[in-house]
This record gives sequence, C-alpha cells and structure tokens, in this order.
Amino acid sequence: MDKRFIGSNIAIAAGVIAIIAGLASPSSVLFSGIVILLGALAYQSAKRRKLGIKGSFGKVAEYVILGLMLLILILQKDYWNQAYTDPIPYLIAPLLALIAYLIAVGSEKSRFVPYVVFAATILVGFLTNTAIYNSGNNYPASYQPVSPTESATQPQPTQQQASAPTQSNSNAVDLLAMKQKCSQDGQRYFQNTILSQYTPGSEVIQLDAQAGITNVVVEQFPTFAYNQAMNTCLIDYTTDETIAGHSGNSYSKMIEDIYTNKGVTSITVLPDGTVLGYVGETQQIFDANEQNLMVNGQECVGGNGNC
Repeated sequence: MDKRFIGSNIAIAAGVIAIIAGLASPSSVLFSGIVILLGALAYQSAKRRKLGIKGSFGKVAEYVILGLMLLILILQKDYWNQAYTDPIPYLIAPLLALIAYLIAVGSEKSRFVPYVVFAATILVGFLTNTAIYNSGNNYPASYQPVSPTESATQPQPTQQQASAPTQSNSNAVDLLAMKQKCSQDGQRYFQNTILSQYTPGSEVIQLDAQAGITNVVVEQFPTFAYNQAMNTCLIDYTTDETIAGHSGNSYSKMIEDIYTNKGVTSITVLPDGTVLGYVGETQQIFDANEQNLMVNGQECVGGNGNC
C-alpha cells in the first residue's frame, strides 16, 4: 500500500463500514458513511492527479462525486433541522471533505473552478429542496389541512364507512390512492424524520435525558392512515424507554400528522401500567382515539402502499 494514500484509504474503508452499518440500522451513520466515502475518493483522486500517479478519476469526475455528496445531504427533508440537531454528518463532515479536497487541489491554475461548481451545486440543491418540500409542504394535491381541534367539531367516519368506502365515497379510486400515498409518504417520514430525531445525541434525546427518559428505542413497525375528517396522513408509532424512578421498561405510543410534524395524541405507560402524559383520563380513551383516528381513518399498514 502506498503510504502517501494511507489516510484516504482508511477513510474509504471507514466510509464503507459506516454505510453498511447505516443500512442495517437506519440512522445518520449512513450519511456519515456516504460523506466519508465520496469525500475520500475525490480527495485521493485529486492527490493522485497532482502527483502524476495513475488512478485519478479526473477533475470532472471529482466534481461529480463531491456534487453528488452535497446533493444527497441537501435534498434531505428538514435538512436545516437535521444539520442543527445532528451537525457532524450533515454539516461538519461535508465541510471538512470540501476543505480537504481544495487543499489537495492546491495551486492548480483552475483551482477556483471547484468553488464555483460547489457553490452552484449547493444553490441548486437548496432551490430544489425548497421546491420539493416547501411547495404546499409536500401535501397531496387535494390536501387542505384541518387542525385536530377543528376536526373534533366535524363528524368522524364510522367503521361502516371505513370498511365500505364505495358506499360513502363515489370516488373510491381516489380514496385508495390517498391511502397508498399516506403509506409511502409516511414511511419516508418515519425514516427521514422520526428515526433521525431519535439518533444518539439528537436534540430530542437530550431533552428526554433531561427529563429522566433514557434508552429510547423506536419500534420498527409504524402504521399509517389517511384520515378523511382531518384530510391528512397520520402515523402511529411506539417507542420503548426507561424512565427515572421506575424499574423496567415503559413505552409511549404517538400519533402524528406527517405533513406538519405535529402530534395529534399520545400516551406513555409505565411498567406498572400507570398512564402518563396525554390528554385524557384512561388508556381506554387513548385506545378509542387511536381506533377513531387510524382504523376509521382508513388505515394502511406498512410503507409499500398495500392497503
């Protein structure tokens, strides 16, 4: 092994390992691996080219590699929020990768070209991110948001209506399409937002720790529903955790609007069955709310659109 490239070779290996780990258990480790791998490949290529050693990809390929690295990060939903709560993979690592590459480029005559290319890539990335996620907040075309408070004054669909939509809705095809979209959008929301919120060191984890809540694990089987009364898509998911002063594991069940990232209702149950932290008096009330929101709300389990 050429000692001149030992650092970048180690970085390439570390990037591959991080990607494999991130794919096995979805988290920000995946993005750290992508940044490390692509950044190291571009850096090593530039260094080989500068030293006149075979194996360089060439300038254009290096720009493409680093541009792809930037776009993969920037095009994530809630990028700025993720960069704030988990800055290492989303902000610090790519910045260091670009600095290392620019140092490797050194005093080449075209050394200013990468600055222009990367600046243009970042600009296009943020404009695209805005167009995708902030145009109507990525709501379905027919989405007119109704708050949970407002929905309480509207008639909720009955179980008969939910099980036989063709009798209450002449456009059953559109209803099925909305359920499938909720399933697909919900799975993306679960992967990109919820799991990201619960990564080690995130703001949510830190706030939980301050409240005495530790060892938080998000269960991997959320359910999704298109709620007709609220005219939005909901996700129902569970976390297991340890709460200070209570032996054994507690759990929380939460229902959120995937387009506003706001909770609709939630419940926390201690090891002894005591119920905490939700609006209501008993678990039966939450169970009834869950039934009304998710099952009567046209539940669609899983992220593959099979409703």
